[in-house]
Amino acid sequence: MKRLFFLIFLGAFLLAFVPSHQKWKLVNGVLQPIDSVTSVEITDPVTISAATTTKFSQIEKSADAVTLTVAECSDTIITNRGWAGTSDQTFTLPEADDSTSQGLRFKFLAVKASGGTADTYIDTEGTTTNIYLDGVAVGDGERVYTAEIAIGESIECHAATTDGSAYDWFCDSINGTWLDAGS
Repeated sequence: MKRLFFLIFLGAFLLAFVPSHQKWKLVNGVLQPIDSVTSVEITDPVTISAATTTKFSQIEKSADAVTLTVAECSDTIITNRGWAGTSDQTFTLPEADDSTSQGLRFKFLAVKASGGTADTYIDTEGTTTNIYLDGVAVGDGERVYTAEIAIGESIECHAATTDGSAYDWFCDSINGTWLDAGS
């Protein structure tokens, strides 16, 4: 009877505080939303706690040559706000070389278009870190790019290990045409 009451209470709670379009999954006793920033944790059959977290913070980069830090690649959206758009813009990624790289991810989003001839690069130059574009290895110390970037073009990159010790950058194009630029 208590269990039935609890399930009714939980259903009423979810109906009252969760958008109707939200989908949920149960992972190790924790009710987690799918594609959401809100989580609900059931720690005990009578205690329910809810928390909201910010998924990404925004970082603006206006220089033509930008060397990103580990902190800047940790759950961020990096934009080119303030960039002149007349020269190529290059974002050099930090070395993804050990377990401190685990979980690094960022999204680059163009909020400024080029002046017509400037390209945007995501670069691992000078590192031994491999970069992948849409699941295809580009190579160690190489880069990907989009030509004459337009507003809204974007790419998301994650650091992950392929063998349990070495970490690489895995980039997935979201909008625009991102290509292997070589070294």
